[in-house]
Amino acid sequence: MLTNTSSSEKKNENNNNNNNNNDNANNNSNNQVKKNTEFKLPKDIGAGLLKFCLTHTDSPNLKESKVVDRDPKDYEWLRAAFDNLEDDAKRMKKILDLLNDDSKVKTIDQMVQSLEQLQFYIEDIDNSGDLIKIGGIPTLQRLMKSTQSPLIRAQASGCLTTICQNEENIQAYFKQLGLLDEAIALLNSEFVPACREKYLSLISSLFGYEIKSIDAVKLEVITKLTCSFLSPTVDLTIDDQVHSIENSVTGMTKACFILRKIFIAYPKLLQVAPSLGIVQGLEDLLLAFNISEEKSDLQVVMVEKVELLLLELLKNNEFNKDSRNIIKQSTILPIQLEKRLKFIKDQETASKNTSNYEDEKKTVLTLLKFMKELK
Repeated sequence: MLTNTSSSEKKNENNNNNNNNNDNANNNSNNQVKKNTEFKLPKDIGAGLLKFCLTHTDSPNLKESKVVDRDPKDYEWLRAAFDNLEDDAKRMKKILDLLNDDSKVKTIDQMVQSLEQLQFYIEDIDNSGDLIKIGGIPTLQRLMKSTQSPLIRAQASGCLTTICQNEENIQAYFKQLGLLDEAIALLNSEFVPACREKYLSLISSLFGYEIKSIDAVKLEVITKLTCSFLSPTVDLTIDDQVHSIENSVTGMTKACFILRKIFIAYPKLLQVAPSLGIVQGLEDLLLAFNISEEKSDLQVVMVEKVELLLLELLKNNEFNKDSRNIIKQSTILPIQLEKRLKFIKDQETASKNTSNYEDEKKTVLTLLKFMKELK
């Protein structure tokens, strides 16, 4: 009985071994190492790298196993894949090559899409630095003056703004290239709203924290140009032609922010305020906000900038008597400020959270106080 059992066990064991050998043979035939040339090398190794990792990983049970020698060609493939992987600098260089290649006919859409791709990369500050190193600024500087399309001008200017904002060294470098003077000249001759706004943003970014270092005459020109944004609609005479231009809410908001920044840094420019129509412009913006039935978040931000600029005018000693008299004689401003205060209080009541509106209410109340003192 025992002998028969042992014989049976041995027979089963032999059968199992044979089956295992057959399975191993089949597995070996199915899992033969592919040649290097059989792998398709992608620019983004994604799926290929995943396949390599899964092929060479440990078992799912994470048991200790003997390290199996791999065909060196496996690692050659991985090395080649990494060598073939493009970094952002290489991609940006390809975009620049395309933008600079005059031998290839490019549509406006292709140019704009290329600039949009560039914008995506330079949102990363490291990529912005790399773009400068690979010579990208002269290309953008040329395209912001493009006569081919305002879309190209706007997109190129937007890229330059992104690169230099909050970066003092880059701002100084851009000024050396003459970008500030060019942006001022372009804004002075531009009548496409989107381009005007982009040029204004570029000028603001080039200011940085060194407004006082900019020539006073140049600052006065910038101030006058910026004041052209203080109205929903403005008529500009360019090349002896009158252009009626609609300013966007964001453009008007930027203008108020920039003017306040200029007046804080260079108060003497407040002396030219009467001739620039700043007070009337701010009145118009406040009125436009109050009469709008549906007030968007962007409009609320704009009117807050209007009030802060108006407050800067009134509290500054350089704001001369002529300017104060304009405000003193205004019949529109007190009424519009009262309406604005009512709107804030209604918002407080609706939200039941007064802390969200404390700063806005304080600014308007201070303005009303100044108005009463002027009377």
